[in-house]
Amino acid sequence: MIPPLSSQPPLRLVLFDVGGVLIHLRPVEEAFPMAADLSGRGGGAAFRDAFASFRRTAVFDRFERGLAAEEEFFRAVREHFGAADVSGEEIRSQYLRILGDEVEGMREVVDDLRRAGVRAAALTDTSPLHLGALARYPIVRSMEALIASCETGRRKPDPEAFLDAVRRLSASPEEVFFTDDTPANVEGARAAGLRAEVFRGPEELRARLGLRSG
Repeated sequence: MIPPLSSQPPLRLVLFDVGGVLIHLRPVEEAFPMAADLSGRGGGAAFRDAFASFRRTAVFDRFERGLAAEEEFFRAVREHFGAADVSGEEIRSQYLRILGDEVEGMREVVDDLRRAGVRAAALTDTSPLHLGALARYPIVRSMEALIASCETGRRKPDPEAFLDAVRRLSASPEEVFFTDDTPANVEGARAAGLRAEVFRGPEELRARLGLRSG
């Protein structure tokens, strides 16, 4: 068991974000075919801005909460990016390319947590399209559970997303540590009563947890 952080209860569960923590995410302008169409209007920066605005749309939110069908999502992509001729299959293929390699050093962190008697699970905002692909990564399969927004209907940083995850894992918020590369999600976790820190790499995480190498 890892000793408690300061005067808090003993840490019994670490809850990991997936994209940017367990798995690298490729830059969106390298993944999507629509990025090439914007090359004359600011290139990658223009596409990143367009994608960021797309992530704030209602259909994106519904897709990641499992409430929108793939074809509705593909139609919204075409409309938002002015890509009427891009097929659904091409959008699907390129969207999956956002997922990169495992973050080096994180398997060892998870292994050392288990040796210390601490549970490890993952909480991710993701679509049904990405969910199956995530399951092919060994580090994701090593998690006690993968709790996905498209299955629960709840997305970070809503504190209820964290409370729901904690309930599903039969844990108490004060016994859970959460890490995510997005500061707003860390704030959401703290609002739900979890201990949480922004992810800045496996070594800093290991130090924050007081975790010794196996």
